[in-house]
Amino acid sequence: MSYEITTALFTWNEIPRVHELISSAWAEGRTRSYLHIGDFYWSLRPSGQFDPERDIRLWWTDRQLAAFAWFDGPTSGEVVVRPGTSDQLENEAMSWLETKHDRSAPDEPFTICAIDDDAHRTTILTRRGYVQGTVGAHRFHRRIESPGAIALLPDGFSVRSVSSDDDVSCRVFAQRTSFERSSATIDVWRALMRLPAYRPQLDLIAVAPDGSCAGGCTCWYDEENRAGEFEPVGTSRAYQRMGIGKAIVADGLRRLEAVGATQAIVQTNSTNVAAMALYRSCGFELAATQHDWTKKL
Repeated sequence: MSYEITTALFTWNEIPRVHELISSAWAEGRTRSYLHIGDFYWSLRPSGQFDPERDIRLWWTDRQLAAFAWFDGPTSGEVVVRPGTSDQLENEAMSWLETKHDRSAPDEPFTICAIDDDAHRTTILTRRGYVQGTVGAHRFHRRIESPGAIALLPDGFSVRSVSSDDDVSCRVFAQRTSFERSSATIDVWRALMRLPAYRPQLDLIAVAPDGSCAGGCTCWYDEENRAGEFEPVGTSRAYQRMGIGKAIVADGLRRLEAVGATQAIVQTNSTNVAAMALYRSCGFELAATQHDWTKKL
């Protein structure tokens, strides 16, 4: 089958089409898809290192968005291809990513991930000279069934959705005190809140008795697949090991069910033992493991 291929850098007007592509790929691969729409929207938040209009490229066939490449730099990227599309597009997308590699770090290999049993992608990567490296991430999945999960908070603590300026400040505080390298600011979060898939009722904070923020999580919902994603989830360092994370995730599951979700996923680095224990305690099961595949350019 032959068709004309056109390509262009991402623009903000293309958000609905990228959303549809990721959702279509999810419908085909589900828990073994490389991205949920939540990963895409989370990546669109303002960042000093990542610029969507510079670091995302799109490929079209017959006026249909068929592939996109996401350079999350400085030495890694991701590709999503519409099911049924030829290998040519996947190779073109990977070639573009390789041109984005940070040439200021020539000794650093470029990295693209592959789910362990994805023979199609691993064959393409092998032919391109990539070699399998370390385990990168684990993806966890669970069905959402009534009644929702129940988790008890310590006395005086509560979980609620973001609904005021003070709540936005609290959510940012939770993000910055949960992740050492977080660049979250009020402006960053407000930009995130303006994205079309953001739902304030799915952006949660845990609040301590004295009003301080103990943790937070943001959930994303793919209506077409009735699939939710937790991205990100964090407990402020001062409140860890108190059951805060479990309570936030449990509340997120109930809220996802309320908007129509029948399943949810969450992903974490393979070295984050505490996060993996948390998700298992919330009823999630390991659904996919991906390795980093690397290539010296």
